[in-house]
Order: sequence, then C-alpha cells, then structure tokens
Amino acid sequence: MKSEIDLFFLGEEMGNLIENLKTAFGDDFIALALFGSLARGEGDERSDLDIFCIIDNLPGKIYERKKLLSKIITKHIQRRFSIIAKTHLEFLDHFSSLYLDLGLDAKIIYDRDDFLKKKLKRIRNILEKAGLKRERDGRDFFWNWKRTPSQGWEIDWQGYRELGKRRTV
Repeated sequence: MKSEIDLFFLGEEMGNLIENLKTAFGDDFIALALFGSLARGEGDERSDLDIFCIIDNLPGKIYERKKLLSKIITKHIQRRFSIIAKTHLEFLDHFSSLYLDLGLDAKIIYDRDDFLKKKLKRIRNILEKAGLKRERDGRDFFWNWKRTPSQGWEIDWQGYRELGKRRTV
C-alpha cells in the first residue's frame, strides 16, 4: 500500500517533487521523509529542510548521489535543504544513530509498500525496550537512559542489548 501525506508548509512543491522522483527512479524510489526542526514543527523561515530518502541503484559515491538528487530537488524546493540518501540494503545493513531521531521525528511523505513506516515503528519499539528517551537541553537534544547500562551496549535492527548479556528486544 502506498501512503503519501501533504505537509502544509510545502504543499504543491512536495507533490511535484515526489512525482519527479517517481519518474526519475521508477520502482527504485522506495521512501521519502522529512526530519529535523521543520518536521517537528519547530522550524522557521530560516530553517533548512532535512530530507531522508531510500532509493535503490543510487551511485556509490555520496557526492554523486547528492549531486543527482539536488538537481531534482532544487527544481521544486525553494529553501535550503540537506539530503541523506540510502539504498534499501544500506538502510538495513547498518543501524545509524540517525535512525533513532528518524524514529521520533520523521514525517513520511512517500512510502511505497509502507516499508519506512514499519521500520520507524520498529525503531520506536527498540527505543522503548532499551529505555532510551530523547531529552532537550535548550536547542540541543541528548539521549538519556531510564536505567544506565552497566556495561557496553549496542542497538541494531535486531534490537537493544547490553554487551555480555542476551538481547532484550
């Protein structure tokens, strides 16, 4: 099932961008979400737009990806933006700490087959089981534990675990 939402502050621009990405990448275009201050409803006219997308068969070099996607995005978005683009396999291969923020902030604009929606739900579940809570200090955020792990720890798509112990999620 495809899910799309229209964010009031971007309106038609975002709809046109999605259509151009579908045209450019076809079935390789899996998902696009916004995150950061604008997605949280905290941005202003000076805020940049933070874009996260999953598109298969992207160029291997990050610079080439950004160049390719920026060419499409700048036709539709009239504000500063930053983009993080992953392939489907890259997204699943490495659990970046960025994903924790995406789990809380991401506003899905396009999501073929609800792939990203399911993964964001998984991230929120992992955060809950790990006892991690994002807190604010002025304009900055930090992660705080309900119960600080006694040893090292790791989080991946399998869940959260304290090193030296069995997985708890």
